[in-house]
Amino acid sequence: MRFVWDLFLGRLLLHVFKIIIVLCYAFVNSTGRPKQLARFLRYMHGRTFGIVFQSFFKQKQIESLMKFNFKIVQILFFFVFAFSVNAQAQQKNWELKSDKEGVKLYLHETPSLYEVKLVTSIKTKMSGLLHLFNEVERYPQWGYKVMESRLIERISDTEMIYYSRFDFPWPMSDRDVIMHSTLTQDPVTKVVTTVSKAEPWHVPRKKDVVRITEASTSWKLYPNDSGWLYVEYYIYSDPGGNLPDWLVNLAVDVGPLETVKAIRKILNEPEYQRVKLAHIID
Repeated sequence: MRFVWDLFLGRLLLHVFKIIIVLCYAFVNSTGRPKQLARFLRYMHGRTFGIVFQSFFKQKQIESLMKFNFKIVQILFFFVFAFSVNAQAQQKNWELKSDKEGVKLYLHETPSLYEVKLVTSIKTKMSGLLHLFNEVERYPQWGYKVMESRLIERISDTEMIYYSRFDFPWPMSDRDVIMHSTLTQDPVTKVVTTVSKAEPWHVPRKKDVVRITEASTSWKLYPNDSGWLYVEYYIYSDPGGNLPDWLVNLAVDVGPLETVKAIRKILNEPEYQRVKLAHIID
């Protein structure tokens, strides 16, 4: 009877441990922590479950396994706490790069990633802008240097997976990316948040095109009674390879402003002025 009870506790603890692993993966993915931590977590995950299968019917080893897992859980809680505190302490120093035509652009440089934050206001209904975001095939009409875009899967009204290809000047190779996008709206404040993260495995890679594997974007849309939306846009990406400074400066200085101008122009069309999305509170 003692053996069965210990086995039950051991398996219960492993389920708890697996949940902690998933949370740690989510934390690493959302904060951009070093890949070394992710590799550490994968190692601990495989190591622990390997021991489980080896000691499934051995009571003494199960007892030692329980002690081992309690230690691992303590270590993981320490890692999550330490990195959470570190993330809060290391607030990004955003540098105001430009302020033109009602568009403020901020830049945060890191050794391998480019992080950009855009702040502006757009005169439109919430449904109008989100309707434009839903039209994936129309992205090349307003997205800077987007030469191709197509829907891979529409999971729901608030979730989809899409593909985009970006035109890079010769002699550099074009880039492409596959993004998984989700949308949420606060029913009280009516603030809408869309978050997109790179999922490079959905479509086979193309020859002579560099696949972007690390990228994340978010739109935060704040409505008000005057018919304007206050917009915050954030993107970080590792475009792969070493890019010349002139190309980075061009993308940062020109790209966001041209994108916003194109969005504003399209939203003046009657279709976007009249549209009402059933799942959105305007």
